[in-house]
Amino acid sequence: ERELFVEASEDVFRAARGEAEASVVQEFEAIRSLEEQTAAVANAEKDLSAFAEAHDRALREQREAEEEAERLNRALQVAERNVQASEAASQSELVSPQQQAEEPEEEEWVEQEDLV
Repeated sequence: ERELFVEASEDVFRAARGEAEASVVQEFEAIRSLEEQTAAVANAEKDLSAFAEAHDRALREQREAEEEAERLNRALQVAERNVQASEAASQSELVSPQQQAEEPEEEEWVEQEDLV
């Protein structure tokens, strides 16, 4: 009877030890999985940060490009006005001296206007 009891106790002990070892293995696997997930989250945060920086940079470059386009449009408008003024001056040079005497010179009129 005693031998049966010892054998039964040893069987129970071995079974308990096997369950404990299996439980420890599961815990280590769970820990490893959590570490992998933590690393994945850290990488995702880095990627998100890099994306946010790239997005901010792109917005800044777009804003700078729009400002440059506005500046170029203003310069183009000034150039067009200068061309028109130059063409008008050329046309007035083609007018006969008699017509020039009858009409006040545009340049003088502009100068007078600037003084006002």
